[in-house]
Parts: sequence; C-alpha cells; structure tokens
Amino acid sequence: LDVNAATTRGSPAKKAKTNALVDQKIFTFSMGSCPTHFQALSEHTLVDLMNIAFKVCDPVDGETPAEHMWNISIGEDVYESGDVHYADELSASEAKLGDLSLAANDQLPVEYDYGAGHRMTIKLVSFEDAPDNLASSDFPRAKPGVS
Repeated sequence: LDVNAATTRGSPAKKAKTNALVDQKIFTFSMGSCPTHFQALSEHTLVDLMNIAFKVCDPVDGETPAEHMWNISIGEDVYESGDVHYADELSASEAKLGDLSLAANDQLPVEYDYGAGHRMTIKLVSFEDAPDNLASSDFPRAKPGVS
C-alpha cells in the first residue's frame, strides 16, 4: 500500500498546486458604461481579453470577437485579431497582457468589425499580484462582487 499515492496522483491538493498563480498579475478592466469589471491574468492574450469583455459586457448585441476582425491599440501599437493585418504587423493572439507596458487607467481603443463603425474603449482599472488561493483556471472572469 502506497500511503503517498493520493498526494502524487492528481489529488485536489496536487492539482491546486500545479494550477497555482505563480508570478502572475491579475488585471482588472472596465468597458464603456458596462457596470461589471472583468479580469484576466498576465498570461492571457489580447484575444482572451476581448473574449471576456464581450462575454461580460456584450457591447455589440450578442456578437463575439470571433465574428469579425478587430484591433486594439496600446500606445502607438495596433494589435489585430486576424491573420491578415491591415494596420500593423502585431498579432492580438500572441500579445500577452504581462508583456505589454500597461499602467492603471490606460485606455485601450478597440475598433470592431471594420467598416461598421463599432468603436469602444477598454480601460485598465488596476493590476495586482495574484493571491495564492486562486488558480489560473478561474480566469478570465467577471470580477466577483463588482457590478
């Protein structure tokens, strides 16, 4: 009988440790007049950010970011959603939040569905070190307790 088997083969304690947020930051964002804030980790991409923003705030009547091309601007850099880049050569699917030079209160303009005129702004409200009691699988998400 292996008394350590429960701790070495996928026990909840083991899973929580392997999914722990080591050296991660939690970024909290808002979008326009949407009352709910949403969160992503430094490991998430701009595509992940757009997906949670659209899920939480529904800025274009039930559409998802995957339905149309879009771009998001950070400073002078423009990150685009698709494989064909019109404004810049930067890919939103490769840009991780933790690798971008973001500061609290930064405004990130978004152009969605080129030609349709959908423009919105995502604001970085804050960022903080992730606590030990959360797992990466908890994110991205609507911020608990804020609406």
